[in-house]
Amino acid sequence: MPADQARDDKRADLGGDLGPEDGVHRAVLVLALLFPTVIACFFFVGVSERASRCVTYSEECSSVPGTWMYTCFIVSLAAGVVAAIWPRAWLPFRTARAWAVGVQIAAQAVLALLILSFA
Repeated sequence: MPADQARDDKRADLGGDLGPEDGVHRAVLVLALLFPTVIACFFFVGVSERASRCVTYSEECSSVPGTWMYTCFIVSLAAGVVAAIWPRAWLPFRTARAWAVGVQIAAQAVLALLILSFA
């Protein structure tokens, strides 16, 4: 048993002991859902009448700036990658990973709403 405890202590010191309580699994899950969310939203927007009028006649196009969507996408992607790969020993405070996952989820939700506002 002492050898197992020493190994676990060493892994924890190096930040390698990443359990579900750390939020890594949640960050990876939300990160994996980023592209399907964007694709599904664009699909729903693409089949709307407003989108077809915009493409065909350049009428009723969205007034949402594209930079907002790009910014939300990049923030969600960056927060997800940071939350997933940042070692626990290097976190500035204990709940930093949870905050990064929260920022990731919020940015992804805003991105989906911005895309869907075009429909």
